[in-house]
Amino acid sequence: MIPLLLEGKRIINIDESSVPFMDYRRSKWAVKGTKNTFSRKELSPKVNMIIALDTEGRVYASLT
Repeated sequence: MIPLLLEGKRIINIDESSVPFMDYRRSKWAVKGTKNTFSRKELSPKVNMIIALDTEGRVYASLT
């Protein structure tokens, strides 16, 4: 990549990640002798983030 930078080329680094709106607790307070877990797994929406940074310092962001 250094030769490309020396030629004045712009390089863009991209990263994608997601943030779920999920409650990750898998247990709860319970009376002694009863089950201490949830009976079903909830499906929840999530936000996908795409962030890019180029060699000129510009930042690009997308949320979906």
